[in-house]
Amino acid sequence: MDVLQTLDSNLNIYALSNGMELIRNRGGVEGRVLTWYSDRAERQIMITASSGEAANAVDVLIGVGGGGLQHKPPEATESFRERIAPGELRKLLDDAVQRANALVRPDRPD
Repeated sequence: MDVLQTLDSNLNIYALSNGMELIRNRGGVEGRVLTWYSDRAERQIMITASSGEAANAVDVLIGVGGGGLQHKPPEATESFRERIAPGELRKLLDDAVQRANALVRPDRPD
């Protein structure tokens, strides 16, 4: 079982409890995407397994706008790599949500 499959039930619970949609393998990319709307913009967190890393490492891409990660990169993005220890997923997601909500779409002034 890969790291994404081990996270699925917790990602599902997180999505449901935070009014998000969880999408698996969006646009043919092996990964998980959490989407939600905040400040009139779609926010996204894409989680993929890190290649060549320990079994519990993931890459996280956060973004705003862009019509969905499956079509093109979001207009504003930030990415980071994180090693997930048991019980640390919620902290990682809370941090990613804060980062995504702080991004400003380039077509909208601050």
